[in-house]
Amino acid sequence: MSYKKISKDDHSGIIKMYQSGMTYQEIAVNYGVTRQYIQKIASNLGITRTDGGKNKKSNKKKAAANLERDKEYISQYGCGYDEYKHICRLSINHPAQAFTTQKFNALSRGIEWKFKFSDWWNLWEESGHWENRGRKRGQYVMARLGDTGAYEVDNVEIITCTQNIKDVRYRESAARAKKGGDHLEQIRMAMKDRNLAEMGRIMKITRSYLQLVRSGKTVPTDEMTKRLSDYLTQ
Repeated sequence: MSYKKISKDDHSGIIKMYQSGMTYQEIAVNYGVTRQYIQKIASNLGITRTDGGKNKKSNKKKAAANLERDKEYISQYGCGYDEYKHICRLSINHPAQAFTTQKFNALSRGIEWKFKFSDWWNLWEESGHWENRGRKRGQYVMARLGDTGAYEVDNVEIITCTQNIKDVRYRESAARAKKGGDHLEQIRMAMKDRNLAEMGRIMKITRSYLQLVRSGKTVPTDEMTKRLSDYLTQ
């Protein structure tokens, strides 16, 4: 390739080409000079290999790949990859796995899930109970208020597993009471003059449980209501 001098007025254009992703060789072909000549011009202007050329093309490919990766993580976790990794590094108890499992369980039960991974994690972290999360006695769970609506920031609370079970049983009991209120009242009235010890012995039910039913402090299941009704109408 023949040698020729490139005007200094063209130097800025050469640098722009290089910074746009063109290689020294591609620029040299445009100007009809050697690659080394273009590289020397760039070097004299303080331009290094990392400022353009193949490195620029590589960075563009990486940026595009990272963008696609972020889209995937936003779809699954509601946050980008960097934020996802930052949260995962905060605990050895696999927060991402716990988030995915709870989300899957909610959706499989037909419950709407509106949590982003970051918001879900912040609630656990602020509660101070993340390291004691679980379904055993004394451990903590994330429960919906009143067990209704979607899983979202303003509709959940972090409570003990024991309290969650109590709340569920109370709501079930209240629902049964509402459904069969008149019938249960008739059963309680019929139990008023009964010998609960004898009744319990025959029905194989504890006397203390029968006392709770008669006083209205507990609501029997539908099956137990039928058993009591059958016994009392004999």
